[in-house]
Amino acid sequence: MTTPTVGEGALRDAVTEFLDTLPADAHQATQPDLLRFVDWYGGDRPVSRLNAYDIESYSESVSRASTNAQQRLNPLRNFLTYIHKRGYHPENLSQLARARKQQAEQAARAVTYEEVTEEGYLGLLAELEEKRQERAQVAQELKLAREDGDVRENAPLDSARDRQGHLEARIRDLESRLRHIRVVRPEEMQSGVVRLGSAVRVLQLDRARELDVTLVSKAEANVAQGKISMESPLGAALVSRAVNEEFEVLAPSGTVRYRILQVIN
Repeated sequence: MTTPTVGEGALRDAVTEFLDTLPADAHQATQPDLLRFVDWYGGDRPVSRLNAYDIESYSESVSRASTNAQQRLNPLRNFLTYIHKRGYHPENLSQLARARKQQAEQAARAVTYEEVTEEGYLGLLAELEEKRQERAQVAQELKLAREDGDVRENAPLDSARDRQGHLEARIRDLESRLRHIRVVRPEEMQSGVVRLGSAVRVLQLDRARELDVTLVSKAEANVAQGKISMESPLGAALVSRAVNEEFEVLAPSGTVRYRILQVIN
C-alpha cells in the first residue's frame, strides 16, 4: 500500500466513488450524512490528510447535535473503512467515528493534541508506511540468521533482533503520535501574527544580522533548513508576535534582542 501524494484524491471524489459502490437504497440512505461530513471537512481537501483529530471532532459535534448520533456516524465509519482498504489512506480511522456520551466528550477534550503543519503530518504518515514495509525485510533477515548456525553465538541474529526491536518501537511511537495530532490549516492562522507554520524574518539587533526561520512542531524541526521548534527559546519567544515587535531571548552567550521584520502565514 502506498501513501497518497499531496493534492491526490479529494474527499468529495472519494465519497462519490464510495456511494457508487452501494445499492440504490443504501446510496440514498447514506448520502445525506456523508455530504454533511464533506461540508464540515471541506470537499476539496485531500482524503489522505484526514486524521484522528478530525474524525473525533466531527463525531463530538454530531453527538451534541443529534439524539441518534451513532446512526448518523455509521455511514462515515463505512466510508473510512473503504478508503483504507482502497489504499487512499494508510490508517483505518473508522473506530473513531462513534457517538460520544458527555463523560466521553470531557475525556476527549482532556487529551493533548500536538499541533503540526500539513507537511509535517504527511511526513509522519510517509515514515510510518516506510517502517511498516521494512517489517518483511527484517523478518527475512531473522529467518536467515536463525538458519545460520548456533543461535547462542549468532551475531547476525542478535543484530536482526535489535533492528526488529528498534523498528517496532518506532512504529508504535509513530502510531501513538498520529492518534494525537491536530493539523493546523492555513485558514486558521491570523494574518500577520506568528504561529505554527509561520515563516518569519527577524533582525538580530546587536549584530544587524537578518535570520529567516519557519516555526514548526518539535518533530519537524531542522535547523539546517531554517525550521525551528515552537518549543525552542527563539520559537517560543516568537509565538503570537507581529511585525516590528522587539523581544529578547536568553541564550548561552547572554541575552539576544530581535525585531520581527516580516511574517508570512
